[in-house]
Amino acid sequence: MKLEQTVLIERPVPRVFAFRSALDNAPTWRHDVRATTLATPGPTQMGTRCTELRQRPNGTTEEWQLEVTEFEVDHVLRLATSCGDLAIDERHCFSVDQGCTRYTLHVEVIAGQIVPVGLQKRMVEAMLSLKWLLEGRGLGYF
Repeated sequence: MKLEQTVLIERPVPRVFAFRSALDNAPTWRHDVRATTLATPGPTQMGTRCTELRQRPNGTTEEWQLEVTEFEVDHVLRLATSCGDLAIDERHCFSVDQGCTRYTLHVEVIAGQIVPVGLQKRMVEAMLSLKWLLEGRGLGYF
């Protein structure tokens, strides 16, 4: 299954990319991420690994493993993410669009099963929360 979502963020690409690519920022803009632990010290780059503790809708938590598999400053952040038998390839793309940042997220479920509507909803919620935070509008959690 493949999904794609795009949002325009009224901030310059370097600012949006720097914030999004800092994996330990996730708890500040994603309501389901409770904590992050970087396994790789230093700034995000190829091979950086991280564990996210995410809260599920039923209140339980699960550990997600993330690894940066493609990294091009201000353009591409690609992550291999997994939890149990679920494996997802995320490709985050950034470009300039009339003075704003066009942020497009391509997601492909590689292994396991997930409800497409639920995944799409979480993508939209996360991208809008990031947009609103960076634009100074607050978090706007759903």
